[in-house]
Amino acid sequence: MWLALRQALRRTLLSRSTLTARLAVLLALAIGGLGGGMVAYQARDAEVDRLDRRLEAVTADVGAVMDEVVDSGKEIARLTAEAGDSRVVAERQQTTIRELETTLAETASRLARAETAQGELGLTYVDLLDERDELLASFDMLEAEREDLITELATWSILTRIDSASLKIDPLLFDPASGASLLRAVCTGSMEPSIGCDDTLVAFRPQTQDLAVGDIIIFRAPEPGCVGFSFASTILHRIVVVQRSAEGQIEFRTKGDSVSQVDPCPVPQSHVLFEVLAIISDSRFDQ
Repeated sequence: MWLALRQALRRTLLSRSTLTARLAVLLALAIGGLGGGMVAYQARDAEVDRLDRRLEAVTADVGAVMDEVVDSGKEIARLTAEAGDSRVVAERQQTTIRELETTLAETASRLARAETAQGELGLTYVDLLDERDELLASFDMLEAEREDLITELATWSILTRIDSASLKIDPLLFDPASGASLLRAVCTGSMEPSIGCDDTLVAFRPQTQDLAVGDIIIFRAPEPGCVGFSFASTILHRIVVVQRSAEGQIEFRTKGDSVSQVDPCPVPQSHVLFEVLAIISDSRFDQ
């Protein structure tokens, strides 16, 4: 567009220059017959040349201006294109800014929620710490109680529990450390009604001086003919006589409470196994 304008303007200027030259020639012919017209013609011709040179200079200046205008137009077109590109970039940047603003708002919201949650978790954490301390204190207390129970159990574990239907009190606790023993009664019926088959006997190994008439003892059963004593069976009877043998040894005569006759064989003190200290009727004990 700028190039076409420049060419049109150049054609206009050239046409004016040619018209001026022609007018000068016609003027010179009109006055050619006059004697002094040559001088005037020459003056006019010089003026025309001056004007023509001036017009050419102006034309050159106009051409230069037109070139500048064309260059300016190109620059304007380039800047316009750049401006268009810049608008596109600006619109993209504006879109990006809006997206970033949205993301920033969402992040701020999440941060606020996170701060709230953090505060709640902080309170929960403190509560859990307090609860943990309470549980630790309870654990320490229970551990101390456990140690006390273990100590008490060790103390009572050696005891034997004895239950009896005839007891009107709590079950008996037997301590074997006393040196006594718990024995089942010899179930023959010879000591009825003093001792029955379901009774438990508390017995100990006596010294000879501990035994007297009326004591109930457990001794080795004699062999037939009183020629010896069995190591496999025992008898539970009451002492009715304390005497000395022909050799001067203490021996005992025994009899069952439900039997009318005294046992035929005296019992040497070496064959007495236990003296009965107590009888627990209708009882059972943990073995």
